[in-house]
Amino acid sequence: MNVQLNSPPPEKRYRYPGAVPFHTGQSHIFFGRQHITKELYKLIRSEPVVVLYGKSGLGKSSLLNAGIVPACREDGIRTPLVIRFGAWTESQQETPLHIIKTALSHSSYPVTFPHWWLPDDDSLWSYAKWWQLNGNGSLLLIFDQFEEIFSYPDHQVTEFQRELAELLNTGIPLRFRRYLETVHAPDLTENEEEILEKPLNIRLLFAVRSDRMHLLNRLNDYLPNVLRHCFELKALTRKDAEDAIRLPASAQGSFITPPFGYTPLALQTLLNFLQDKDDGLVEGILLQMLCEHYERHLVEGKQIFLLDQVYIGDPSEVVRNYYEEKIKELLPIQQYPARRLIEDGLVSESESMRLSLHETYIIRHFDVEKHLLETLVDKRLLRSEPFLRGGYTYELSHDRLVPVVLEARTKRRESEVAEETRRLKSEAEKAKRHNYYMAALFSIAFLFMLAALWFTNYAFEQKKMADDKNKTLVQVGKLFDNLYFYKDQVALIYGKNMKRDGNAYYFINNNGDQITWLQEWDRAEQFDMSGFAKVRKDGRDYLLHITGREYPVTYTLDTINPGISAVDLRGTRLDSFPVTILKHPQLKVLILNGTPDNNNNLKSLPPEISRLDNLQFLYLRYCQLAALPEQIGDLKELQYLDLSNNNLTYLPRRIEELKGQKTYWSFKNPINPYEIGALLELDLSYNELNTLPLQLGALQNLQKLNLSGNPFPYFEIYAINEQLQGCVIIK
Repeated sequence: MNVQLNSPPPEKRYRYPGAVPFHTGQSHIFFGRQHITKELYKLIRSEPVVVLYGKSGLGKSSLLNAGIVPACREDGIRTPLVIRFGAWTESQQETPLHIIKTALSHSSYPVTFPHWWLPDDDSLWSYAKWWQLNGNGSLLLIFDQFEEIFSYPDHQVTEFQRELAELLNTGIPLRFRRYLETVHAPDLTENEEEILEKPLNIRLLFAVRSDRMHLLNRLNDYLPNVLRHCFELKALTRKDAEDAIRLPASAQGSFITPPFGYTPLALQTLLNFLQDKDDGLVEGILLQMLCEHYERHLVEGKQIFLLDQVYIGDPSEVVRNYYEEKIKELLPIQQYPARRLIEDGLVSESESMRLSLHETYIIRHFDVEKHLLETLVDKRLLRSEPFLRGGYTYELSHDRLVPVVLEARTKRRESEVAEETRRLKSEAEKAKRHNYYMAALFSIAFLFMLAALWFTNYAFEQKKMADDKNKTLVQVGKLFDNLYFYKDQVALIYGKNMKRDGNAYYFINNNGDQITWLQEWDRAEQFDMSGFAKVRKDGRDYLLHITGREYPVTYTLDTINPGISAVDLRGTRLDSFPVTILKHPQLKVLILNGTPDNNNNLKSLPPEISRLDNLQFLYLRYCQLAALPEQIGDLKELQYLDLSNNNLTYLPRRIEELKGQKTYWSFKNPINPYEIGALLELDLSYNELNTLPLQLGALQNLQKLNLSGNPFPYFEIYAINEQLQGCVIIK
């Protein structure tokens, strides 16, 4: 509806309202707007009509609710009444005048006019005078989102402005004076005459979007001076934004969370992200959205009471996750229609901008019910605006969500294409089987005759192959206890080659079956826990990966050359990172592991490790690492990172950049996960991590994450598990 009485919020609330406007009950944490509130209220006290205008989303409603209304109540001179008309629809029964009268009559005592009142007078002036008679003080009518009135029929708008002008400019309407002069009117006492003559002293405050200011000219017939005193609301200055972040966190009162704070570096990171590059100002709605997220997830969820840079992470990730989180809060049956509406209808890919659609079009073309639209507005994914010819238009709530929605649309469409491809492939296979079956029916006689001729020979060959396989299985069974099966799936074995004459090294699975990957090496060892096997061929050493890839390797620093793509220095008692390695950006495998009894003493990695931008596998087990450089995020090709059994207490923020940028897509072939160019496995076991950075949730290609042996609480793992859907997490 239409009337906002600003009733106090529930007893306990969060310190930041998020993407919804402040309530009057939150005025004690409405920081950053104190100076603006004083300036606007000073103008209201001196002028009968004031227009507050500003861009959508800058916080006009918050300024009214948590700034002006409390200011009125504090000085006791004026009684504020906040009114919203809502957009007109064909089913709308209430006129703007009726909405105001309802607000006036519901905000005090029942309407019982004095005996001398003009019978049957239902004017707005009568309701305002009755308000005054009941001791409510001078009235301040605050019209929030006033542009909504211009969606009502013209005659209703005309009626509204005519009675509003009488309310503002008339001491006693002439019809009252004439009535009191008639013989039927009662005689008034001196006190009653004084009450009737007492000025109403009404004040009007219209809050309007900047791009709707021109509509106020339609009030010129009765309110010609409506635009004389205008007050522009701008975004927050950096100093005001700092107060809006910092002061609510430390405020005392009845809140869900205890007081907390931000370190200077964390505060600077937030402000740098929020500050507009052009004008240097900060939009309040985005600030509140970020701070509410940190309060809920870090302070309430993880009991962290000093938010440092490590915990804040990258604010853009909060914005990115905001969209997905709000979608997942919907009922499952609502999620896909909501995605289609937002991703296909409310953003433009070519211009990367928001689009606006009328509710009638949305309901008809996107199969979205009105209830779902209202839910999306309540969750602040969308915002609604009144349409001048009735109803509402809807658009995305903030420009910062546009790239996030476009990214989500791309992923959804790729998924839909893949699903449609699978469906078509399945139907094609069914058709192929059907055609094959029909052809077989016509040919069955011929096949039956052929079968009689070669059946005997075929049975003999099958028996021979089964005997050979059984012999191999017996041999394998004897060896299984001495083999290392990587991930319990694949092992190396030396023996008779079933497809060629002589012996060779080859892969077997845990059923003893020979696998198609087959190489003939001069010498080979079994796979180790890193997924590599040492092999030698034609006098040259290689590391053979479980995928079948070979990497020319050296085991000493002085033999590295441009033809080497792997360096294996495990167990060599390194006292520092060997800087010679940094001269070889062609390296794809780097193994610097120590052992439990023979730790390396690297302590840290040099920032120049970013030069190894072709690195795919990095092993740093038992290296006594206490920190990692931020430049680790430059290793965009990294697929496996082993940091287990070190002394790490935190992870660099840029680890999220290891999510990779390459993607390979084919309609005919499956994706090879080792060509994605993104981190697939991360081993952080047995470090000193007390908490997990939010950035880990960005590693959406991660298939395996080992977190065992760290001293953080279980809910840390639970939170990461919620973000990394489909990733195997070892706790």
